[in-house]
Amino acid sequence: TYYMQGADLRFSGKNRFLEQHGFDEMYGKDELQSRDDYAKEFDGDWGVNDHALFEYAKEKLVEISEEKEPFLMAFLTVDTHGPDGFLNNKCEEKFDDKFKNVLACSDELLRDFMEWFEKQSFYENTTLVILGDHLAMHNTFLDRLEQAENREIVNVIINSRKKAGNLQRVFTMFDLMPTVIESIGGEIEGRRLGLGVSLFSDQKTLIEKDKLEEF
Repeated sequence: TYYMQGADLRFSGKNRFLEQHGFDEMYGKDELQSRDDYAKEFDGDWGVNDHALFEYAKEKLVEISEEKEPFLMAFLTVDTHGPDGFLNNKCEEKFDDKFKNVLACSDELLRDFMEWFEKQSFYENTTLVILGDHLAMHNTFLDRLEQAENREIVNVIINSRKKAGNLQRVFTMFDLMPTVIESIGGEIEGRRLGLGVSLFSDQKTLIEKDKLEEF
């Protein structure tokens, strides 16, 4: 199990949380800063930008996939963090608003990573999970976002070992753990873990059983 992010792992005690939840290797600002190629990719005072992070993540994925053992690799992008994101010099400036450019740049990075992922030898036997952290909070583009009829967090599972029946589910983050485990072929007795249920099952989630307003 591996984890990688551009910011300091000690922020909010994340390093302790990851250690206590079984991650074997973790990489953050300090670990990436020690690399010879860090200087050319570093920009800002919080950590490495997402362009660099994607490259480091791809490099690590190739390395661990060659070991022929099951693995979990997780990494966190943060260039779109409010209030106005982080626009490094590798991003094109297509719009007159900084945050629009940040969002466009982030989309392109994710697209490029997915296209790269599909070309790898481990693609057919690896599940790719893309999770949204939360809805965008205060930022320079929020007035436009709040005009949307239905703002939702984007969650995508590619190469799942199970197929979803009902795609119109109402769920919480609790339900993602059993869902991800089943997506890679795991078998869960009762199709539920803790407060969550697998979204591949027909079991109702907490907010399918009760109104969201009650939580």
